[in-house]
Amino acid sequence: MDELILTGSHCKLTVNHSQSHYRIPVLVLDSCDRGFGPSQPTYPEKFKPIFGPSTAASVVYSWALAHEDELSDEEFNFIKLFLGQWPEGPQLA
Repeated sequence: MDELILTGSHCKLTVNHSQSHYRIPVLVLDSCDRGFGPSQPTYPEKFKPIFGPSTAASVVYSWALAHEDELSDEEFNFIKLFLGQWPEGPQLA
């Protein structure tokens, strides 16, 4: 798997980005072409009360929980690969 579009979230997980190494996915927002690792904030901290989750991992994790029943095994493992880069962050079982 090379890419997973997080429907309704205006972002995707992809390995087709310069920030991705060794086929480990990064989060790319539709509004910019920057690749985010799981522990990186997706916007300035001052916007957290307005927009909610502030790290890439929390965006992906909350999306995965909301769509858990719809995910294939391959998609689920792709998300786990992304989240696993940050052991202290949220993880899927």
